[in-house]
Amino acid sequence: MAENIREMRKARGITQTELAQSLSVTPQSVSRWETGQAYPDVVLLPRIAKYFDVTLDELMLGLESSLTIYRKEFAEASKAVHSENTLENRKRVCDILEVLTREKPREYMVLYFTNLLVMKNEYDNVSESRLDDLREQICEMLNNLPLGEKCVALVTIVRNEDEDKLDIWKSFCPERYAFTTWDDYLLQRYAWNADTEKWQEVRQNAVYELMSKLINLLSEESRGVCGNVQSCFLPNPNEYYRACLKVINAFSERENDILLPLRIQIEFGLARALFMEGENEEGFEHLEKTQKYIQALWSARGCATLAGSPPFMDTLSCEVHDDEAVTCMLNVWKYDSCLEFDGVREDERFTKFFDYVNGLFPNTRGFVTVKDGKDIPYDESEFARLADIANEELKKKNATYMTQAVVFKTVKGNIYHAVIGNTLADTESDTLLKEMKLNCDTHIESIVCCWEDGCVDIPSYELRQKIISLNPKNKDALILLQGLDRYIVKELEKLMPPKKKN
Repeated sequence: MAENIREMRKARGITQTELAQSLSVTPQSVSRWETGQAYPDVVLLPRIAKYFDVTLDELMLGLESSLTIYRKEFAEASKAVHSENTLENRKRVCDILEVLTREKPREYMVLYFTNLLVMKNEYDNVSESRLDDLREQICEMLNNLPLGEKCVALVTIVRNEDEDKLDIWKSFCPERYAFTTWDDYLLQRYAWNADTEKWQEVRQNAVYELMSKLINLLSEESRGVCGNVQSCFLPNPNEYYRACLKVINAFSERENDILLPLRIQIEFGLARALFMEGENEEGFEHLEKTQKYIQALWSARGCATLAGSPPFMDTLSCEVHDDEAVTCMLNVWKYDSCLEFDGVREDERFTKFFDYVNGLFPNTRGFVTVKDGKDIPYDESEFARLADIANEELKKKNATYMTQAVVFKTVKGNIYHAVIGNTLADTESDTLLKEMKLNCDTHIESIVCCWEDGCVDIPSYELRQKIISLNPKNKDALILLQGLDRYIVKELEKLMPPKKKN
């Protein structure tokens, strides 16, 4: 106890005299307590514990010793529950976890919450307000957890949570991360609860997501670099897209099923790869197929349902809405400026294709979007101003490899910015969007994103999705962010030698 009092006092940053005055004793008494020459009177122990905001056990045994005791009690109580699952035994487990959660919330809060859920489902004696308080605390904690810890916590939560509360946790599922999807968590939940019907329903969605992610993963490899290591799997994009076509044809029995958006990406990618290799005629064959698939998807918006054609997807279907169609179109729109098409720009088939695709978005502009319902022309000085802000922020943070700064200007004229690292666990962008939401200032007018090496780029897919979710008026951002391409192409043209006259 002498050591505990001394360490707690030092942690508070107070002197022996200050502690003595707070407890109405002499400084000499405190000194003797801390050296072990004397012990506080029994009546003083509760006051000392209250002053340091600890329990009597923690005061006398030390914080870690106290936790060790509670951990042992938790292990014994858990064994008792397995032997005899009574309300009394279950309540004992929850009471111990409540104490452990106060001391080590990161380690025990989720376990405490899920045990309360089990007790509520079995004995219906846990108040909803108590659970709601814990949900709020866990949500705040998840925002600050590394990706691995977050995924582990979600598995436990989703497995035990009430069905009508599941949507609370969906937003914490890391999007586009390896093969982890929300459906994966639901599959574990329904398998654990032996809910065959719901498990079968979710499994179909999971199969689709898995295949989509598999093709996207191959796409990353096809670029030739993965983690700064030269790829040894697919030496060129041509081979990658041909492999993708084989994969999708193995799964899909018709061309207008639920995999239609994937077909558009693959056919267009193969066309670009063929043009780059000078295989122009075959390239135009795939460009023609791309247009056919785009027409099918675009005409299906709001009035048709795409269904799964293979047997294992026979109950899977989706309605095509504007935002999904736009997301797909972004894989094609504005790519007419890419260098791969330099050899076919004069061909009328090239012009016809991009006239059609770009015509689907008649209201596109530069990097600035809309203000008060009116178009704003591209303003080079405004773009430069926001880019300067981004670069200054990068300098302040001493940004290193794979770090970017994103700057938002809202229709109210306010500017928000954040420096974002190269991990999905980073929460800087979430903090920025939360600040905008608190200020009721979520309608974005302009966006600029700069890397630490000075490159101008488009914010990540995840951030764009958050922007759209933040405010329906930001829906155009999916298209308009691509306006940065104009700036990038213009800067590249400055570096190229002048064209020779024929």
